[in-house]
Amino acid sequence: MAKQVMTSSLMPLYLQVVGNIKYAIDSGKYKVGDKIPTEAELGEQYGVSRITVRRAVSELVEAGYLVKQQGRGTFVKSSRDLMMVQHRTDLEVQSFSEACRNSGYAPGSIETEHCVREAAPDECAFLGLSEGDEVISFTRVCLADSTPIMIETNVFPRAGFEFLVDAKLGGISLYKLIEEKAGKVPHMVGECRISSTRADAVLADVLSVSVGEPLFVFTAQYNDQDEKPLYMGVQRVVGSRYTFAF
Repeated sequence: MAKQVMTSSLMPLYLQVVGNIKYAIDSGKYKVGDKIPTEAELGEQYGVSRITVRRAVSELVEAGYLVKQQGRGTFVKSSRDLMMVQHRTDLEVQSFSEACRNSGYAPGSIETEHCVREAAPDECAFLGLSEGDEVISFTRVCLADSTPIMIETNVFPRAGFEFLVDAKLGGISLYKLIEEKAGKVPHMVGECRISSTRADAVLADVLSVSVGEPLFVFTAQYNDQDEKPLYMGVQRVVGSRYTFAF
């Protein structure tokens, strides 16, 4: 029996269903060519409405996991060359490098943008900065076995993190670096906003996917171990290459 979704989770129900079906495919429960259960059956298994199931199935069809055959049902279309699976009961912080190794892949990253700039109002509000204070903003493409998994943008206050100004952040573990240099260990605070979007031409080129590829968007704020504001981050994740298993 499939595990029902978590109604108390911050992740929307349809994305949880997407993750569960993807995990069933990637783990071999549903094999290439297999017919998956009907919308009604999946709704009963996961404890959600048929509308929620329909949206989840549509996402998986768009991502190339499933194919609908008129009058016959929905079938597993193909397997994926690479799939990171992250087992968790909530959205607790785990470094990308750690999640990558746990899935059996070699982590990597390519830095695409790095700058020092004046903090935006929302950054001042969370990070406790004043107007005119500076932040360090950098964007990286995170890789698993050289395959792009996500593009992330992180924003740190400049004060206390001067070592990030000239740091070469490609190919290293960010969490390990800030723990070694600043003695900080991050954890998520407040709301983690999770939404979905599709890759435009720029993101498609950076992430090596087709234009229109479904992406998960994670927007979150992080404190350190002393409950002091640490940084803000946004991740755009290729949904067909990354699964959260609840």
